[in-house]
Amino acid sequence: MTSTEVAEPNGEGALPEPVEKNGKDKAAHCVEMLVAGYPQAFIEFFDVTNGISKKGEEDKADDLLDGSAKEGVVYSEEVLTLLQRSFVAVEEARRASDMDSIYESYFKVATFFLENDSPEHSIPFYTRCVGVAEEDENNQGLMKSHFQLGICYTQLENTSQAIEHHEHHLKLSLKLDDTEEEGKAYEYIIAVYNQRVTELMGQGNWEGAIEILNRLIAQAQNCGNIVAEGLANFELGNCYAKLGDHNMTLEYYTAYQDICIMCEDKIGEGKSCCALAVTYQEIGDIESAMAHLESFLELSKSGDTTSQAQACCSLGIIHFEQKKYDRAVSYFEKFFEAARTLNNSKMLDAARINLGIAKGCAKMESFFDTINDDFGRLLQWKNTRMPLPDKEII
Repeated sequence: MTSTEVAEPNGEGALPEPVEKNGKDKAAHCVEMLVAGYPQAFIEFFDVTNGISKKGEEDKADDLLDGSAKEGVVYSEEVLTLLQRSFVAVEEARRASDMDSIYESYFKVATFFLENDSPEHSIPFYTRCVGVAEEDENNQGLMKSHFQLGICYTQLENTSQAIEHHEHHLKLSLKLDDTEEEGKAYEYIIAVYNQRVTELMGQGNWEGAIEILNRLIAQAQNCGNIVAEGLANFELGNCYAKLGDHNMTLEYYTAYQDICIMCEDKIGEGKSCCALAVTYQEIGDIESAMAHLESFLELSKSGDTTSQAQACCSLGIIHFEQKKYDRAVSYFEKFFEAARTLNNSKMLDAARINLGIAKGCAKMESFFDTINDDFGRLLQWKNTRMPLPDKEII
């Protein structure tokens, strides 16, 4: 192997864990580079292995001169050799003004770390690739590097940085009219947007989630991903519901429902019906709430029993509050049967109580009519437990 070749991964699995050593192995590599006449390779090697790559240039220079740099974590001999040969190859390529070779040397090191589950070590090298590609006006290399950086930051769960690099990747793919990269860019940007939205919603940052969701919808429309567009509309509805903006909530839930109908997505359509019913109920539009709940029951006849039970319960409560007790009893009976099917004790207890109260209220009118119109007959019934003519109390 010549001094300009880059060591290939040994294929033995994960990157060796860093181990604390006395520095002799690292020092030997440094000496070899200096003796061979590669001072820039030595500086870059020292920089990376001592963990000072993020310092300012003046601070790094001072550390190199006075030896005060913090002793870094020394990696295995395999990794140190890879770094040494790569930096030597870079310096030789710079002397020859061979920008492609510089780029490839950095890219190989970065990919080695990424493939061995160490994205945090890949980032500095992919970042170097970005710099080299910009200097060389290599848009293909720049696009490739931004994509890899997006992957690294996603694995590290740094979604803000991942979004930034995937957006760069998308812009470059569009600029270069590279349809293959464009398709990949849209796929990854939508995925990382969704990951970021989940994080923001988990933090209760509804405004931040809304901003990302609007960007997601724009990209989904650009690439014709109607499913992603629909789901983003639903999440926007959820965000506005948390903010108490019922008008915007209804707008986005309705948009989601329209897309589900267009795609013949019965499950999504049912989900939108439930969400719309809750919102209409909150603003006091009971008729619309009931209409959407009944639509959901029709859609879910052969679907999720738990959702059917909850819808029946909601409809029963709405009818009960409107004093339509017979209708309430009808839905609470369906709720009771669904709860029995699910063998859900908590739900079954609620169903028993609701059904019992509704039945009692349904009989209450007849009871008071008897008290007001035929009190004597009521007393006779109480004494003899004989059935009352034409009016059944129980």
